[in-house]
Amino acid sequence: MSGEAQTFHSSDRQMKMSDQRKITRNTLLMTLPIFALMIIFTAVILVISERAELKEAQAEEWRTVDMQAATINSDIQHISSDLALLAHQSEMADLWDDGGILVPEVLAELTAEYLTASTYWESYGQIRLIDENGMEIARVNFNNGLPAIVPQEELQNKEGRYYFDDAFKLNQGEVFVSPLDLNIEHGEIEQPLKPTLRFATPVFDQHGNKRGIVLFNYFGAKLIERFSSQANTSNGSQAMLLNADGYWLAGPNPEDEWGFMYEDREDRTFGNTYPEAWERIKSDESGQFKTSQGLFVFKTIYPLLEGQ
Repeated sequence: MSGEAQTFHSSDRQMKMSDQRKITRNTLLMTLPIFALMIIFTAVILVISERAELKEAQAEEWRTVDMQAATINSDIQHISSDLALLAHQSEMADLWDDGGILVPEVLAELTAEYLTASTYWESYGQIRLIDENGMEIARVNFNNGLPAIVPQEELQNKEGRYYFDDAFKLNQGEVFVSPLDLNIEHGEIEQPLKPTLRFATPVFDQHGNKRGIVLFNYFGAKLIERFSSQANTSNGSQAMLLNADGYWLAGPNPEDEWGFMYEDREDRTFGNTYPEAWERIKSDESGQFKTSQGLFVFKTIYPLLEGQ
């Protein structure tokens, strides 16, 4: 398939996509189960003895945590809006004929739209349309800034993969968000590391029959970079991003991150390093407290609820 015929040069299409995004962002309403959980907190390791200094530090760290949480929530809402835009393309209703057979001309048009989206948004490693049997029927890879349509003979079946099974169970308007993990290719952790969040939503034909899902592989490094850039380290504090099990997604020691992805790092958790603090953090949604190991300020994020 010629790449020249599908590069991002159509001003009309860009305007159409921009208008659709505005409409979607204003009208999108999703009812979502809680699936993934992330916790943000800042630990001030320095011992703060003076009461006035402690109070000032608490206020400063809380502002930082609140800003970081708001940024993550904003990112998730933005991705959900992008996903809804592609899932509700007008062509989607015509992609399957009355007999449930794919219409090649419509599929080609939709695939070209995915190429345009990948080029314009620059946030997704993969944009895929997967049918009800788990078979990819359209896929665009970002390719380090050179988006390309994957040839039909290279498309893969994803039946049995957790993200397909969980997303296909959803109702119209519901969104699946995976935990933040590292991308795996051919059974191995991809190098260099690619933190990935998967967003998916089911798609339907003109008769309301569920026909598959639209799936994004979002560059999780973007989210982590923004989180880290907002950290306040001037007073010796450390910004950390954890998953629901207390594993570091971003922390002070890179070798301790992504412990759940490596057999030799399974014991590298926040709970093992700060057991007293973890007991309090995992039982509350937000708060701040001081232990012998420092001042802890934290906030819990529920990614799936941000679409509501």
